[in-house]
Amino acid sequence: MSARIALSSKLPGDDEVNGLDSLHAAIIENPHQVIAALVWLDVPKITTDTEVDDPEKAQRPTVRVRRIEPFGAVDKVPAAVVKLALDLQTARTGRTPLPFDSIDARETHVEFVTDDEEPSEAEQLAEAKEAAEADGQPLATVLDPFGKRNR
Repeated sequence: MSARIALSSKLPGDDEVNGLDSLHAAIIENPHQVIAALVWLDVPKITTDTEVDDPEKAQRPTVRVRRIEPFGAVDKVPAAVVKLALDLQTARTGRTPLPFDSIDARETHVEFVTDDEEPSEAEQLAEAKEAAEADGQPLATVLDPFGKRNR
């Protein structure tokens, strides 16, 4: 999560500018697939923390998606777009970027739990302990302060 910028959870409702809705069935079928998209953003509000002295850190803009056009799966993105994205990231960071189909240097894991399948706190703790032991990590890195799973 970014400490400097918040993201509005609202998406455009008009299918002329919200291309994500066209992917509904594909996303349900393969929720682990990473999708690349071209996104237009703006800032509907800026929150100011009056208890922070540094003006840059005191203001936190909230960006919202105004338009989004998915390319589809990252392995289907045209080569020219891949090159542009990698060039932009290199210019922004001054470093060689991750491969285009990587979203993080760490391994990612998505787990879905529906309301009717919500595991008990004891089951969550047992699962987290088992995962931590398998990864060779202390349990504290797998649980947040509220005991929820973050893996």
